[in-house]
Amino acid sequence: MDLNFFLEHRKQNEKIKKYTLIVCLVFAFLFTYFYISLDNKHKKIQSDIFTIKENLNKYNIDALKTKIDNLENLKKYEEEINKINVIIQNKKTLTKQVLNGLIDIEIKDIMIEKLTINEDLISITGRGTSKTSVAVFSKKLKEIKYINSINIKNITEDNGSYKFYITCKLGDVSIE
Repeated sequence: MDLNFFLEHRKQNEKIKKYTLIVCLVFAFLFTYFYISLDNKHKKIQSDIFTIKENLNKYNIDALKTKIDNLENLKKYEEEINKINVIIQNKKTLTKQVLNGLIDIEIKDIMIEKLTINEDLISITGRGTSKTSVAVFSKKLKEIKYINSINIKNITEDNGSYKFYITCKLGDVSIE
Protein backbone atom coordinates (compact mmCIF):
# COMPACT_ATOMS: atom_id res chain seq x y z
CA MET A 1 0.00 0.00 0.00
CA ASP A 2 1.52 3.27 -1.18
CA LEU A 3 0.48 6.36 0.74
CA ASN A 4 1.61 9.67 -0.65
CA PHE A 5 0.90 12.40 1.86
CA PHE A 6 2.20 15.12 -0.44
CA LEU A 7 -0.02 14.37 -3.44
CA GLU A 8 -2.49 17.13 -2.60
CA HIS A 9 0.32 19.63 -2.04
CA ARG A 10 1.94 18.61 -5.34
CA LYS A 11 -1.37 19.18 -7.18
CA GLN A 12 -1.62 22.67 -5.70
CA ASN A 13 1.98 23.42 -6.71
CA GLU A 14 1.21 22.28 -10.24
CA LYS A 15 -1.80 24.61 -10.37
CA ILE A 16 0.31 27.49 -9.09
CA LYS A 17 3.00 26.70 -11.67
CA LYS A 18 0.38 26.65 -14.44
CA TYR A 19 -1.11 29.98 -13.37
CA THR A 20 2.35 31.50 -12.98
CA LEU A 21 3.28 30.29 -16.44
CA ILE A 22 0.08 31.73 -17.89
CA VAL A 23 0.67 35.09 -16.21
CA CYS A 24 4.29 35.14 -17.41
CA LEU A 25 3.18 34.32 -20.94
CA VAL A 26 0.60 37.11 -20.89
CA PHE A 27 3.21 39.59 -19.66
CA ALA A 28 5.69 38.37 -22.25
CA PHE A 29 3.06 38.77 -24.97
CA LEU A 30 2.16 42.28 -23.80
CA PHE A 31 5.83 43.26 -23.55
CA THR A 32 6.52 41.92 -27.04
CA TYR A 33 3.44 43.65 -28.43
CA PHE A 34 4.40 47.02 -26.97
CA TYR A 35 8.03 46.59 -27.98
CA ILE A 36 7.04 45.78 -31.56
CA SER A 37 4.59 48.68 -31.56
CA LEU A 38 7.27 51.11 -30.37
CA ASP A 39 9.77 49.67 -32.84
CA ASN A 40 7.28 50.16 -35.68
CA LYS A 41 6.71 53.76 -34.61
CA HIS A 42 10.45 54.29 -34.46
CA LYS A 43 10.87 52.84 -37.95
CA LYS A 44 8.04 55.04 -39.25
CA ILE A 45 9.67 58.13 -37.78
CA GLN A 46 12.99 57.17 -39.35
CA SER A 47 11.20 56.59 -42.65
CA ASP A 48 9.51 60.00 -42.39
CA ILE A 49 12.86 61.66 -41.71
CA PHE A 50 14.36 59.91 -44.71
CA THR A 51 11.42 61.03 -46.90
CA ILE A 52 11.78 64.60 -45.69
CA LYS A 53 15.49 64.57 -46.47
CA GLU A 54 14.78 63.27 -50.00
CA ASN A 55 12.14 65.95 -50.53
CA LEU A 56 14.60 68.64 -49.44
CA ASN A 57 16.48 68.03 -52.66
CA LYS A 58 13.32 68.39 -54.77
CA TYR A 59 11.88 71.55 -53.22
CA ASN A 60 13.12 74.90 -52.07
CA ILE A 61 15.65 73.81 -49.46
CA ASP A 62 15.74 77.11 -47.58
CA ALA A 63 11.96 77.27 -47.16
CA LEU A 64 11.83 73.68 -45.97
CA LYS A 65 14.70 74.21 -43.54
CA THR A 66 12.84 77.20 -42.11
CA LYS A 67 9.71 75.09 -41.64
CA ILE A 68 11.72 72.31 -39.98
CA ASP A 69 13.37 74.83 -37.67
CA ASN A 70 9.94 76.19 -36.79
CA LEU A 71 8.68 72.69 -36.04
CA GLU A 72 11.70 71.98 -33.83
CA ASN A 73 11.12 75.24 -31.98
CA LEU A 74 7.47 74.32 -31.49
CA LYS A 75 8.54 70.96 -30.08
CA LYS A 76 10.87 72.74 -27.65
CA TYR A 77 8.04 75.06 -26.60
CA GLU A 78 5.77 72.07 -26.14
CA GLU A 79 8.37 70.41 -23.90
CA GLU A 80 8.67 73.57 -21.80
CA ILE A 81 4.89 73.85 -21.54
CA ASN A 82 4.71 70.23 -20.41
CA LYS A 83 7.35 70.91 -17.76
CA ILE A 84 5.38 73.93 -16.54
CA ASN A 85 2.20 71.83 -16.43
CA VAL A 86 4.00 69.26 -14.28
CA ILE A 87 5.12 72.02 -11.92
CA ILE A 88 1.57 73.37 -11.69
CA GLN A 89 0.15 69.90 -11.02
CA ASN A 90 2.83 69.26 -8.38
CA LYS A 91 1.97 72.59 -6.72
CA LYS A 92 -1.72 71.62 -6.64
CA THR A 93 -0.86 68.20 -5.23
CA LEU A 94 1.49 69.74 -2.67
CA THR A 95 -1.19 72.21 -1.57
CA LYS A 96 -3.77 69.41 -1.22
CA GLN A 97 -1.34 67.27 0.79
CA VAL A 98 -0.46 70.16 3.10
CA LEU A 99 -4.14 70.97 3.63
CA ASN A 100 -4.83 67.30 4.38
CA GLY A 101 -1.95 67.40 6.87
CA LEU A 102 -3.48 70.49 8.53
CA ILE A 103 -6.86 68.77 8.68
CA ASP A 104 -5.29 65.71 10.31
CA ILE A 105 -3.69 67.73 13.13
CA GLU A 106 -5.61 67.32 16.34
CA ILE A 107 -5.90 70.91 17.49
CA LYS A 108 -6.77 71.53 21.12
CA ASP A 109 -7.20 75.06 22.43
CA ILE A 110 -6.38 76.56 19.00
CA MET A 111 -8.69 78.41 16.64
CA ILE A 112 -7.41 79.24 13.16
CA GLU A 113 -8.80 82.57 12.03
CA LYS A 114 -7.02 82.92 8.69
CA LEU A 115 -5.07 80.50 6.50
CA THR A 116 -3.28 81.67 3.34
CA ILE A 117 -1.22 79.56 0.94
CA ASN A 118 0.92 81.46 -1.59
CA GLU A 119 3.51 79.73 -3.79
CA ASP A 120 5.77 78.14 -1.18
CA LEU A 121 4.53 79.91 1.97
CA ILE A 122 1.62 79.24 4.35
CA SER A 123 0.50 82.01 6.69
CA ILE A 124 -1.68 81.14 9.67
CA THR A 125 -3.34 83.63 11.99
CA GLY A 126 -5.22 82.31 15.00
CA ARG A 127 -5.82 82.23 18.72
CA GLY A 128 -4.73 79.83 21.44
CA THR A 129 -5.65 79.50 25.09
CA SER A 130 -1.95 79.54 26.07
CA LYS A 131 1.52 79.99 24.65
CA THR A 132 2.04 76.28 25.22
CA SER A 133 -0.93 75.37 23.01
CA VAL A 134 0.51 77.61 20.26
CA ALA A 135 3.91 75.91 20.66
CA VAL A 136 2.32 72.45 20.49
CA PHE A 137 0.42 73.50 17.37
CA SER A 138 3.62 74.75 15.71
CA LYS A 139 5.37 71.49 16.63
CA LYS A 140 2.57 69.51 14.96
CA LEU A 141 2.90 71.73 11.88
CA LYS A 142 6.57 70.73 11.65
CA GLU A 143 5.48 67.08 11.47
CA ILE A 144 3.58 67.68 8.19
CA LYS A 145 5.65 66.04 5.47
CA TYR A 146 5.89 68.94 3.01
CA ILE A 147 6.53 71.77 5.45
CA ASN A 148 10.25 72.57 5.62
CA SER A 149 10.33 75.27 8.29
CA ILE A 150 8.07 77.02 10.80
CA ASN A 151 8.45 80.61 11.96
CA ILE A 152 6.30 81.96 14.79
CA LYS A 153 6.23 85.61 13.79
CA ASN A 154 4.10 86.95 16.59
CA ILE A 155 2.36 85.87 19.82
CA THR A 156 0.46 88.50 21.79
CA GLU A 157 -1.92 88.28 24.72
CA ASP A 158 -5.41 89.50 23.86
CA ASN A 159 -8.29 89.30 26.36
CA GLY A 160 -7.17 86.06 28.03
CA SER A 161 -6.11 84.31 24.83
CA TYR A 162 -2.95 84.42 22.76
CA LYS A 163 -3.14 85.71 19.24
CA PHE A 164 -0.46 84.27 16.94
CA TYR A 165 0.90 84.58 13.43
CA ILE A 166 2.89 81.65 12.00
CA THR A 167 4.50 81.22 8.61
CA CYS A 168 5.47 77.83 7.14
CA LYS A 169 7.91 77.35 4.26
CA LEU A 170 6.86 74.58 1.86
CA GLY A 171 9.19 72.13 0.16
CA ASP A 172 10.40 72.53 -3.40
CA VAL A 173 8.37 71.13 -6.25
CA SER A 174 10.50 68.99 -8.50
CA ILE A 175 9.85 67.95 -12.09
CA GLU A 176 9.39 64.22 -12.30
